[in-house]
Amino acid sequence: MCTPSTQAIQWWLIARGLSNIHSYFYNMTVVIDIEGFKNFGNEFVVKEFAISALELDGDGKFVHVAVLVDPPHEWDELLPKYKEVNQWLSRHYHGLHWNTPGDIKYETLSEYVNNIVKNVSHIYVQGAEKKNWLQQILKNEVTIEDFNDFGSPDMEPLEGEGVFKCVYHHSLFDGSSTQYHCPLEHVQRLKKWFTKYNAGSLEKSLKKYCETQHLNALTTQEIAFLPKHFIKTIAKDTVDAAWDKLPEMMKRDPNIAKLRYCRTHWSSISPSSLNPIPPPIAKCPLCLYHR
Repeated sequence: MCTPSTQAIQWWLIARGLSNIHSYFYNMTVVIDIEGFKNFGNEFVVKEFAISALELDGDGKFVHVAVLVDPPHEWDELLPKYKEVNQWLSRHYHGLHWNTPGDIKYETLSEYVNNIVKNVSHIYVQGAEKKNWLQQILKNEVTIEDFNDFGSPDMEPLEGEGVFKCVYHHSLFDGSSTQYHCPLEHVQRLKKWFTKYNAGSLEKSLKKYCETQHLNALTTQEIAFLPKHFIKTIAKDTVDAAWDKLPEMMKRDPNIAKLRYCRTHWSSISPSSLNPIPPPIAKCPLCLYHR
């Protein structure tokens, strides 16, 4: 049996009963993965939930959390066809079991997930079913994107420090060829892939902007790869014209929203013949007065 690393245990324990766990992901972009079973009506039942931040926290560390969830009801209540599917998942895919005791009750899962992501800025997940599940339970308006929309991620073998399975999947590893899908490990695989993908896409977006000198020449996805600081400084004069193309997470940034031109007050305080171009909201006297 493989002994869990200290870091794996640390983040596993953080997830247990911590009321202010959302503070660990404040204003961060996160990657989420979930695994589970099938229930009546082909409903997806979450058994394990994992989340990892793309950015470092204030202490210069990556934040990871994984929790197991109690089953919504006893195994014997499942129809035979769902038992068959779920047994296959346990034996050949994720290694989880329906009746394995969890860290949280199933009826509190929605509240727990909403609490943990209440202050995140962006969520990435892989798979339409998982994205739909999150969209159905989340109460805030955070943007959720499917990695599959960026192309099929090439999950290369993980190497290096700081990559680990959750405690449960550590306990399953016996040196055999069986490789169960661990959500906590998978979010790290996705992060590794996305970091490489994002680096190449950032270079392309920067090159295209430098050639055109305007955000309007870029697609929404290309703009999404540009750092917010770049938008607020280098590209600030083109934000208003390209507003409809900006990703929702950028539109919600108040410092970017202030770069839009004020058309509400400018016509009344500056004759168009003198200055036909309205100022950014951040420089409009009346906008500043009514703030």
